[in-house]
Amino acid sequence: PSASMEGVITRGDGTPAPQVAIALAGFWSPNPGGNMGAPAGVLDAETDQKGYYRIEGVDSGKSYTVSVLSPDGEPLTSKI
Repeated sequence: PSASMEGVITRGDGTPAPQVAIALAGFWSPNPGGNMGAPAGVLDAETDQKGYYRIEGVDSGKSYTVSVLSPDGEPLTSKI
């Protein structure tokens, strides 16, 4: 089944981080406890002016690596 992931990205001082790229790189493992498996694609989004993002089409049967890229290289946090 498909789900979504959403959250808010903030700067170190707690203010919203707009225009930040979020990417989920998915992997599919054919058997429980198996290796990471084959790449299954990338889902992405960009935060709005309030730091909010939503990514649709997240498959509950896959493992994902989350990447966050700030335009200015500042460390960021996310509440999911």
